[in-house]
Amino acid sequence: MDNKIINSLKEDNTNIKSRIPKVFISYSWDDKTHKKWVKDLAKRLRSDGVETILDQWHTVPGDQMPEFMEKAIRKNDFVLIVCTPRYKRKSDNREGGVGYEGDIMTAEVLTTKNHRKFIPILRGEEWSSSSPSWLSGASYIDLQGNPYDQEEYNELCATFHNRREEPPPVSRKKLKNEGNKSSQLRKEQTEKISFDLSNPLLWNVSDGRYTATGSEDTFAWSEKVFEGDVTIDVSIESNHENGEGVIIVYGDGINWSRGCLVFNITPNSQSIRAHNVYEGGQLLRETHKHIEFKNHIFAMKIEIIDDKAALYVDGEKIASTFLPPDIKKKGRIALHKYWERPEVTYSNIAIIENNDLPLLPIKSEIRIEITRITYQSIKNDNNAGIAIITLNPNRYNLEANILYLKGKKNTVTNILLIIQNKLTLQPRKFTPFALEEGEMKQIDISFPVEDKDAPNALKEGFFELQLTDIYGNKYSSKGDFPIK
Repeated sequence: MDNKIINSLKEDNTNIKSRIPKVFISYSWDDKTHKKWVKDLAKRLRSDGVETILDQWHTVPGDQMPEFMEKAIRKNDFVLIVCTPRYKRKSDNREGGVGYEGDIMTAEVLTTKNHRKFIPILRGEEWSSSSPSWLSGASYIDLQGNPYDQEEYNELCATFHNRREEPPPVSRKKLKNEGNKSSQLRKEQTEKISFDLSNPLLWNVSDGRYTATGSEDTFAWSEKVFEGDVTIDVSIESNHENGEGVIIVYGDGINWSRGCLVFNITPNSQSIRAHNVYEGGQLLRETHKHIEFKNHIFAMKIEIIDDKAALYVDGEKIASTFLPPDIKKKGRIALHKYWERPEVTYSNIAIIENNDLPLLPIKSEIRIEITRITYQSIKNDNNAGIAIITLNPNRYNLEANILYLKGKKNTVTNILLIIQNKLTLQPRKFTPFALEEGEMKQIDISFPVEDKDAPNALKEGFFELQLTDIYGNKYSSKGDFPIK
């Protein structure tokens, strides 16, 4: 492999989009020379940052080969298929280990539609005489000859490391008669937000969580000034039945100001106001949906696009309005606590500016693979430590792979875990993350369970992991099996 490519892969290993790729090699034992060639290929791939699984290394006498083949195909990121005339014959006739592997691979392609997991290599003289029937129309890597083509090998490594050459960006030139249509075009940019506290004595800040206390109006203002359309996602919680969440958009960074927007949710009303919540304010829209604040974490979403504003709670649009002409659409964003309301906590804060490119609903394809889910309770875990007690006595721990198979650049803004259609849980800590087509994101996340909800936190039964993206699309993975 070219030295520059090798060095790039080794030096930038921490920047690989997902993790070190794992590859299983499926091949036929044609003869000793062929077995040695396959082993040499596996060694070279490992030296170039690919964890390669090979029967010559990973099985010993007495091992159950069917079990090894099943796990190797299903649990690795890729399967490399070394195609020769003998491999084709055994696969097409379903003979021996090659035939058994063929059954597993074709079944997985049928159920997951993930053809790109299975990468054929041409080692025989002709593709037509070497490829199994189910791979006859597939694109392949040509490693014929001794030595084989270096560029073909480079392409194979680039595929494993998700570093294939991408097309250049498409530039957009403004048309003569386009006029002010730029207001309809938006650019997505998720911001990591820092806030200035109006009175630090009234705020407790820890690990991205802003908790407002005390008995006076208090604000946490964004350091950055935002201009134009914005989308805001924030989680709100208050362990009190009379809780309230308030977000101010386009403020002056000091107090209520003319030209700002105020979004608030309470147990009995949800509203969008302009300028102020006191004298001189303007009520733009109000709804009266009863919501339980105590022991619940709300996902609040605000969208301001062109001349409209919308307020969502837990994915449901509950208020929307046209903006009055004196809304300036430039200023700071604030988290707020009203003086007579109880303590409130804001977390998982994401602000997306929208300029230049269309922010329109898109058709995305996201697959969620849950790799582990456990339920932990302090009552039945004698080895639980102080950290668990501090976080929450009861919690689900979940690991999953998020695969963005198709679509434009996107952002996951919220994650929920739903147990038996009865208990909906928010993660203890969640930071929205961006996804690009072809990327895989691994998540390891905890969902605290309050004592009152513990009876519904079953160790077996139906559950659902639900993701929401910046366009409001929802994606889910459901399971119905015992939880360890």
